Amino acid sequence: QKNKFSVGDVIEVMKPDGRNLSATVEQMKDEKGQSMDCCPHPKQMISLKLSQPVDCYDILRIHK
Repeated sequence: QKNKFSVGDVIEVMKPDGRNLSATVEQMKDEKGQSMDCCPHPKQMISLKLSQPVDCYDILRIHK
């Protein structure tokens, strides 16, 4: 990730075929599996649970 976002934020999912979908961040964990409320540091490794499934090569960006 590049920019700060938090649990509850709406993320835009940009598909390789040109479609754009919205998904809500439902859960976030750091690389050790610890729950987090937000990811404040650039290039931080995180795992997300989103309200919509994502596929390999999808691009995620904060929807503001």
